[in-house]
Amino acid sequence: MSIVRPRILVVDDQMDVAQTLTAPLAGAGMELGFAPGGEEAFVLLNSSIYDLLIVDMKMPPGEWGGLWLLEKLKSIGTVIRVIIMSGEGSMQQVKAALRLGAVDWIDKGDAHQELVSRCLAAIASANCTTVGSSEESYLSELLMKPESRTLERKSSFLVPIDSKNPHVRMVDIQRSVGKSLAALANTDGGHVIVGQADNGEVLGLSRDFAQCKNGDKDGFAQRLVQYCDNELNPRWEVLGLRLHWLNREGFDVAIIEVPYSGEFVALGRGKDSRIYVRRETRTDALDGLDLAKWSSKRLAN
Repeated sequence: MSIVRPRILVVDDQMDVAQTLTAPLAGAGMELGFAPGGEEAFVLLNSSIYDLLIVDMKMPPGEWGGLWLLEKLKSIGTVIRVIIMSGEGSMQQVKAALRLGAVDWIDKGDAHQELVSRCLAAIASANCTTVGSSEESYLSELLMKPESRTLERKSSFLVPIDSKNPHVRMVDIQRSVGKSLAALANTDGGHVIVGQADNGEVLGLSRDFAQCKNGDKDGFAQRLVQYCDNELNPRWEVLGLRLHWLNREGFDVAIIEVPYSGEFVALGRGKDSRIYVRRETRTDALDGLDLAKWSSKRLAN
């Protein structure tokens, strides 16, 4: 299976520090480029294509600083997702960067734990469908279609929606989404709609957003990608999952595009790992003889 590796440009005047902090990104299969300052980064961004920009705020000011670079990119209309890395810099700089279009910021002390999931979330949230596009029209049609072998709906990802079962655990709600993603990848591919009830009613994700950082779509994308990286094998970017957004009458709906996988996709780790498949409108786990037969058939094709 051919994998497109996300390309990330890291801007930091301390190259050794930058390479150490971003090592987990390389380990996660991302392609990294480095620039020691704003001017060098600006040249690279005009000659190469990157999916994400990581900018250190604690660089010398003026034409070498992170804010200068963001201002320059904004002035010429360059569109790229930007994550700020801040150490001992002031929150005033971080706020200024967010006003200039940065989508997230990370404390350098937390980079090793959070950088991979934050970057994947930022890249995933960049795949939003714009109103009026042909892709948006296609995705809109999915909201009208019944569930099938290639389409499943979930009311939420983080909070219980069913008033008859308000105490369902978040881990079970998330696992339900994870089962569908794994099953579609193992069968024919397809889409999982999150924020729409089984009967087609558009519920939106405002209550899910309330559980996320910043209470918005970027925070939701971060939680979704982080879950998939922790629970799906292969993880989000290896599977080629894409996150699309639709807004219907003020309600945001997430649509996860799931390609068919050329390798087995499991949900869970270790002894809890399970294989799921789609059987018409059902998602079923495979065990024992059923799993052996399915595996043999897959390998023979």
